Amino acid sequence: MKQYFQHLINFVFIGGFLLVMSCTHDNQELVTSSIKSVTATPNAIAQGGDLTLIVDADPIGSANYLWNSAIGNFSDPQNDTTVWTAPDVPGTYVISVVVTDDLGSNVATVEVGVDVYIADVFPAYVGINNCAQCHSGLVDQWNGTSHAHALQTLVNIGRDNNSRCLSCHTVGYDPDINNGGYDEVPVARLANVSCENCHGPGSEHNGEPAGIEISYDVNTCAVCHQGEHHPFFDEWSMSAHATSLESAGGFVTQNKNCIKCHISEAFVAALKTGTVPEIDDLPSMNPINCAACHDPHSHNSDGQLRIASVDLVCGECHTAGSIADVNDPGEPHHSQWNMLHGTDGLEYEGFEYPDSPHQFVVETKCAACHVSSEPFGGDGSPAKTGHTFEPELRACQTCHPNSLDFDINGVQTSITMLTEELRAELDALGDEESVAYKQALYNLEFVEADASHGVHNYKYAKALLESSIANLN
Repeated sequence: MKQYFQHLINFVFIGGFLLVMSCTHDNQELVTSSIKSVTATPNAIAQGGDLTLIVDADPIGSANYLWNSAIGNFSDPQNDTTVWTAPDVPGTYVISVVVTDDLGSNVATVEVGVDVYIADVFPAYVGINNCAQCHSGLVDQWNGTSHAHALQTLVNIGRDNNSRCLSCHTVGYDPDINNGGYDEVPVARLANVSCENCHGPGSEHNGEPAGIEISYDVNTCAVCHQGEHHPFFDEWSMSAHATSLESAGGFVTQNKNCIKCHISEAFVAALKTGTVPEIDDLPSMNPINCAACHDPHSHNSDGQLRIASVDLVCGECHTAGSIADVNDPGEPHHSQWNMLHGTDGLEYEGFEYPDSPHQFVVETKCAACHVSSEPFGGDGSPAKTGHTFEPELRACQTCHPNSLDFDINGVQTSITMLTEELRAELDALGDEESVAYKQALYNLEFVEADASHGVHNYKYAKALLESSIANLN
């Protein structure tokens, strides 16, 4: 039977770390206590924070414990469980524990982070400070957005410890995965909604484009912007914008004249460069979604719109443009902006073309009626964001409190009757090649393409239809 003899054990402290030194004779082995594990919970904390240290040992006989670190303080350095208070200096620190029993001593260490996360899963989150080293301009813009103050909104209502809320108000909050999110390291660089919420964990980036995500996918925003409290994605999914790629059987994706207003990537590129890109140059193709209208980095306008005026954002696509040839104008396409502003209908000499007051008195123009929102109700009724973009009668009732439908003062009935009368006149004329026919047809289709039946600009629509009928007669 092999004999075990302990000859000599010396303990030497070097640079704050306890090393075990031993000396044996030939055919003799050192026998010491067994340390199964040392755990730190959590293994990373903020400066000045506390973490709990536990050593799991299998001592022979009685046991003594001694915790040691180069910096920081222990609540009870001679127990198997202690609390370590971190210093106010960020960094990675090694904490050691010596367990001594009847046979001898053994040492084990654990690495912890102070304002520095030691991830188990990669890629891991690194925080806004890392991004700012190369992207300071974008980070400066981001600082002015609501995303940059997302955590404070929870503090204001006492929900900053609510895990359901923190997942959408901080970076990488996910208790199911240990990859350096705010749930592991509740520090300032991971607070709020910043770069890595949209681009993914940045530990593998380091200037390499393949190490970070860049996507126009609506699900990037939908991770948080959905549900009964803020159903942006839910409502957008029911809008025509969500099906802009499928419009006209997908033909739009192959037509450069269409892609700016049917593909998010093309819309953004056209705004940035002033030129619609070639279809083959698009990095991907997504329908008109959040990233088309909203700039995730900029704070230059309300709602982070890519253009300061919501009226102009909508007008980028919802416009018939100008009439290039009055004798052969072609079919107007989505003339809402033109109708609201009383422009670009075919106006005959000798006729007056007045405007209704909407373009002058409705401050936010399109958004006032088509992006009408309501907050989450105290009775549990879901919020409304207006992102179906369907008009809401309650928006009209702000100025027309007694209205029961959109046919306020009979304007829709009047315009419908005039469009029917003009179409009958065109059918009676029958000469589709005549200038008079083409001009009148343009105005008819201009009014019909607006689709509001006079609500946007009743006086202008009425004048276009009446003057076209008069010209035919």
